Amino acid sequence: MTTLWYEYQVKIRVDRLVGGIPGNPHLIQAWLEAGRAAPGAEKTAATVAASGGALSLPDPVAEDVLAMLERADLDPEETHTCIFYRDPEGHPCYECRCFKAAFKEAANVLGSSTKRQGLLEVINLRSKLAERVFVVGRYVRLENVQVMRFEKPISVMTMQGPRTSIKRAEYVEDVEMDFTLRVLRDNLITLEHIRTILDYMSVGGIGSDRSQGAGTFTLLDLRQTA
Repeated sequence: MTTLWYEYQVKIRVDRLVGGIPGNPHLIQAWLEAGRAAPGAEKTAATVAASGGALSLPDPVAEDVLAMLERADLDPEETHTCIFYRDPEGHPCYECRCFKAAFKEAANVLGSSTKRQGLLEVINLRSKLAERVFVVGRYVRLENVQVMRFEKPISVMTMQGPRTSIKRAEYVEDVEMDFTLRVLRDNLITLEHIRTILDYMSVGGIGSDRSQGAGTFTLLDLRQTA
């Protein structure tokens, strides 16, 4: 590792982490086909509905998820459930891109702009963080956990109007997660910035079902390792 980067080790304990990947590969495939039907066009709410309600995923990510589902050999119940990502050995994981997305979301709230003073005095913090803070690796394994499932009725808006459906999802409780942040050594993003952002994230949550209180966590450790 060169002197271009700082490295920080982060350890958190998540109260309840909910999976968010549709277990049905046909939904992911429909999403890809809906996007390719109109090259260069943005995937709008209409194309999402046309795709059968697949998640809003960039094409490379959707293709990776589709490949994961094809190798995971899910049982029939899992194909009707929102699941966790599985690594090549079949272990449930949390994708590092989701950590990065949560960091950017928090930075957008906490940062400053030319028109307002935020809790952190960095102008355009979100874009600066996106270019300078990276989560090492593709995913974090969910170790020593029991993956459980829940189902609950939800209201959804479809092209035919409001409907009631059943949401099924995997979840784990009291799971500890370790990951490494690599931060550019230009000192625009400091350790204290990272700590404040994690403090915000710990209340807002990570993963799916955050609006229902899932994904909140306790920061167990944050330290510089390089």
